[in-house]
Amino acid sequence: MITNHLTGESLPLEPEDLAICQSIFDKVCADFSVQKNSPAAKKIAVYVWELYRQGLRNPDELHQLAKIALRQY
Repeated sequence: MITNHLTGESLPLEPEDLAICQSIFDKVCADFSVQKNSPAAKKIAVYVWELYRQGLRNPDELHQLAKIALRQY
């Protein structure tokens, strides 16, 4: 779960927000074959949430940007 990697103050306020971020987190973890309880998954969760929090709300764009940025790690 993405929420396992986020602190209380950084959690989304709406269930829809969490659902979008969870979906992107799942896809990016699958894209990079990352175990969802790993340190790498924590980086993915925080990065996806940070992009979302900054206003990137389109799921396709969020997924693509997260993949591009995380290739650098």
